[in-house]
Amino acid sequence: MNWLLETGGAIVPIGNPKDTSPPVGIIAGDDVALHSLWLAGSGPAQRAEEARRHAIDLAGQPVEELHVAVGPAMPDGSSWVAIISNDDLQKHLQLFAAAGHQPYALIPAALLLEEGASATLDDLLLFRTAGHAGAAEPALALHLVPTDFVMQAAPFRPPTGDVALPLNLLQGQFAPRQHWWRERKFLIPAAVLAALALLLAVAPAAISARQNSRAQLGFEAGTRQLARQALGPEAPDDPQLAAKALTTARQQAEGAAIGARLSFLAREVEGVPLARLGDLSLESGTLHITLAGPAEAINSLAPRLAAGPFATDRLGTELLMGNRRPTIISGGPPVAVARQQLVAAGSDSAILASLKKRPKLADSAELAGLIRTTLLAAGLGDAVVTESGSGVLVTIAAARPRVLLPALADLEAAGARFTALSLRPHDDQTLAASFGATP
Repeated sequence: MNWLLETGGAIVPIGNPKDTSPPVGIIAGDDVALHSLWLAGSGPAQRAEEARRHAIDLAGQPVEELHVAVGPAMPDGSSWVAIISNDDLQKHLQLFAAAGHQPYALIPAALLLEEGASATLDDLLLFRTAGHAGAAEPALALHLVPTDFVMQAAPFRPPTGDVALPLNLLQGQFAPRQHWWRERKFLIPAAVLAALALLLAVAPAAISARQNSRAQLGFEAGTRQLARQALGPEAPDDPQLAAKALTTARQQAEGAAIGARLSFLAREVEGVPLARLGDLSLESGTLHITLAGPAEAINSLAPRLAAGPFATDRLGTELLMGNRRPTIISGGPPVAVARQQLVAAGSDSAILASLKKRPKLADSAELAGLIRTTLLAAGLGDAVVTESGSGVLVTIAAARPRVLLPALADLEAAGARFTALSLRPHDDQTLAASFGATP
């Protein structure tokens, strides 16, 4: 394999210098989010669109600013999905170009590790687990992976020989362009090419309008299909009304989405070194969040939370996080509006599909059993769980945020409805928690 490693701001060839195969670029990937996701689509276009819908919830910035790449399906049906900003990917490609290289594929180094392995590259720790992979500073990595990942890490070395790439970042608009004069099948006479060029020169507006019209019809058909799948035959036929109906149904089914908010909050806090949670409480459906830590960490974390999928207002070190932010159709040409409606409908229908799988709990006793089992699996077996006729009250003396917040999200996904929530930090950066829930 002809590898080109980006390290220390330079491009270093690795492997046999006589290898004439197309080069594959390797980047550290500390600016790439890598997730192993199960995608239902059968074709590349369907899988790519489904991955973009997942990126709406996984990323903390507008999906239009992101590049989403999808790897081939693995035997268990999952695929690696990479999320990176368009600007960051462009900077990597410019660095390769400045060194005189044009890789035909680009891959984050962590995906070249075996599952459960780690390595060091520059000042970063590379790691790969069953569901996640990435690169982070060692101090931050201690909060993301087990300690032995850090202790056992050896310097990164790419695999030898030909290997199947689990993912190539160069997809879509970043895919290498194919030049027609290099294609073996280019046997079209020059006269036909000249005539075609003349036709395109005199009729670009008509061709563009026809393409836009076809694309618009396709986007609108996709919105109608998603609405019918989620809402049934009574879904509106008009694509604009269908998108609005999906949003309304998602809001009613999702409710306060406390678990989704906590899961998003946990990811973002872990992503900013030295940032910590202060007091957190649920009041009238709004999460009151106090951020702690150095001012630089708070000023880095707060904008990321405010730009996320939930409506968030900042009051100094306190954040008020409300319900999921509605998708804004910004207008523009009809084809652009139709595409925005399809993206919104895809996100709403995906959330509705996951909510339909949420089990229905019979009573407080069943809910209490679920809470005990979930907290025990998270290592919080000392929690005090009290049943009452109207619900369940839970008190936890101390828990790590990265353990507690995902556990609360799992409880909501399993059918719990939070009625009260209060988190308070200890000096050792653990949280004291109490919450109420109903079936």
